[in-house]
Amino acid sequence: MPNHRFQVGQTVFLEGSRNLNIPGGEYVITKKLPERNGGLEYRVKSSKEPHQRVVREDQLKAPEAPTGLKLLIFTGGPPLGSHDL
Repeated sequence: MPNHRFQVGQTVFLEGSRNLNIPGGEYVITKKLPERNGGLEYRVKSSKEPHQRVVREDQLKAPEAPTGLKLLIFTGGPPLGSHDL
């Protein structure tokens, strides 16, 4: 039995479908659903819609980690420097 890739409360991105009237964008996993027809499903909620949707795991992507961030170190005095993450 396959394991779910995403956790309840996790933010994911849903690839939209104009044919099915599904807006793409940011959604939050509200429930893991059992395997159905060989694939895992989730209940998801967008802040832009009043209802929840049931989607297949292959329709979802994890958010990409931002790049180019710097970690600034403060000690109460002058900054010691920064480090690329």
